[in-house]
Amino acid sequence: MSRNHDARIDLEPNELPDMIYGANGQKFVQEFRPRYITATWSVRTLIEIRIWGPRVLQDGSLGKRWLDHRWTTPRATGSVKYTVCHHRSPVGCGRVPSRTVLTRSPL
Repeated sequence: MSRNHDARIDLEPNELPDMIYGANGQKFVQEFRPRYITATWSVRTLIEIRIWGPRVLQDGSLGKRWLDHRWTTPRATGSVKYTVCHHRSPVGCGRVPSRTVLTRSPL
């Protein structure tokens, strides 16, 4: 029996741009402001990545409800597809400078 492992990475304010709530590329209409990332894996298999944050209201303020964007794949299908970005410049992979970031790979 394999055991799942979980990790949480806190984000600095504005480290990631506002995102759209959704799962596996399915977008919904509500925006949220990323505050932390969670990841779940088991024996070298990345099972799920979520980016979490409070909902952004129409007036730009933050709501009480927390939303997430999730990438998940059952272990039997080979895990979440990802690449590791080591760029120190926001130009490199279009992500956060000076931090290793998991970015979704095209399928």
